[in-house]
Amino acid sequence: MGYLGYKPADKPLTAADITDGIITSAKILDGTIVNADISASAAISGSKLSGAGFSGATTTSSAVDITLTNTSTQVQNITMTAADKAVILPDATTLTTKGFPAFVIINDGVYPFDIKNNGGAALSTIFPSNSFELNLISNSTSDGLWAKEDAQINITSTPFTTVKTGTTGTTEATYSYGDFKLDGISASKISSTEALITYHAGTSKRDIYGVVVSYSGTTITVNSETLLYSGTTTASTNSQGLMLSATNGFLFVQRASNHVVVPFTISGTTITAGTASSTFGIGTSTASASMGVAIAMTSTEALLPVRDNSATTTFVLRNIIHNGASAPTLGTASSAITVLRGDVLNQMSKIDSTKAFIRYSGASTFSVARVVTISGSAAPTLGTANTSATESFSDNSFNTNIFPVSSTEFIVLGQFASENYTVSGTTVTYVGAERHSVVNSSQTDEIHGQSVAKPLIFGNNIITAGRQRNFFYIRGKLGNFFHIKQNGITLSKIFYTSTQSSIQGFATETLDSTTGIAVTNNYGTTTISATIIKYIGT
Repeated sequence: MGYLGYKPADKPLTAADITDGIITSAKILDGTIVNADISASAAISGSKLSGAGFSGATTTSSAVDITLTNTSTQVQNITMTAADKAVILPDATTLTTKGFPAFVIINDGVYPFDIKNNGGAALSTIFPSNSFELNLISNSTSDGLWAKEDAQINITSTPFTTVKTGTTGTTEATYSYGDFKLDGISASKISSTEALITYHAGTSKRDIYGVVVSYSGTTITVNSETLLYSGTTTASTNSQGLMLSATNGFLFVQRASNHVVVPFTISGTTITAGTASSTFGIGTSTASASMGVAIAMTSTEALLPVRDNSATTTFVLRNIIHNGASAPTLGTASSAITVLRGDVLNQMSKIDSTKAFIRYSGASTFSVARVVTISGSAAPTLGTANTSATESFSDNSFNTNIFPVSSTEFIVLGQFASENYTVSGTTVTYVGAERHSVVNSSQTDEIHGQSVAKPLIFGNNIITAGRQRNFFYIRGKLGNFFHIKQNGITLSKIFYTSTQSSIQGFATETLDSTTGIAVTNNYGTTTISATIIKYIGT
């Protein structure tokens, strides 16, 4: 299980933060201790405030992993002379004083390297010309609980669970959440401890399966899979599984010439597929991304964007109605929406049971936002488009995310900027945009907000996955926009091999206020893997 979190610098410290009794009820602002209650019997000393009490610096050049001990110096200047190496932290139980920073690790070389706990689990990656300050939060186990600067980043030594082995995944990234390459895999919430995972398998990966996975503590349980779609007659090219409620769901199937929707129900961990809908849409023969990602509107309705004619830059919206085991009702198509360069209409967020906020790139690179209203199987009504945005998101906005602050406020997080919109009825107002600053020049795709899966939402904080899929970024709402709180948290090599720069199929889903699930097909290889991500912070 991975632990990601954020603790602001001006958060009042508590007894849980300082264990040696020196400081209580303190605030730290810009490095200055204020409002501190210092015990009469003790004084503040440099060693007390420096965490584990280490001092000094060591400069090391190495072509192999470096293992630190309880006698290692506090500052580590590291030059790795080979790729895919790591700095392994000491047995935390041998470190007698908790605090910040326990270690300052600096990458002085040209190769990125991992930081691993004593059990060998990767906590994060340091890129060239970057440094991390590590705080020891807990030394009750040899792995310890560590914090990178202000964000907790502990990952246990067994961070993922095999969901399925065999021939899985699709060969082309033809079904996308923007450019979020689901690529034959999806995750959708059933409850706070369960999720539906769907994936492709069988000859030429033509079939689609669903399975209920549940978690308790650090254990993920994978239940029996169900064949939801047989591609014997017409092979699937990609898909999305979507839960409408804890019991009703849809499987949206993209095929070479058209699409179908398969309804299903869940009882316990048993999935039962119903009758597929009639065909609709133009399929993948005309355009690779011919179906957008659907959202649940009610326990029986979903809103689906789909390329529904030969114009590759034109999308329509349909309301799909669940009829139990019977074939679902395909609602009438809305008026056409023109998107930039034929990119998929992919950004939608529910307002209430009858309205959704949508955002897409119009004829230019600027955002277009509007409200869509649904009523049964009638054609969805498109509200007046707001075209006031002035910050270029570039083409398909490089995997933008919509964060629903509330039913009346939405933040669009893009590669280069955040945009803020408010909604009143069917009227959308553009509040403004804020340009992002470069945090890590060696990973510009990741730090600017380019994400490959919908964000994990924890209150007014979100965790987004970077372009390389294994990078996670904590962002928090400040005023009208989102700011990076923690950059470069990584699941390291658990989702790809050293010869692959990224994975292909990746999906994330928020399960509760602190828990999310991440699923991958590991660049189209033969194993589906899942891991639970925990957010710890305010």
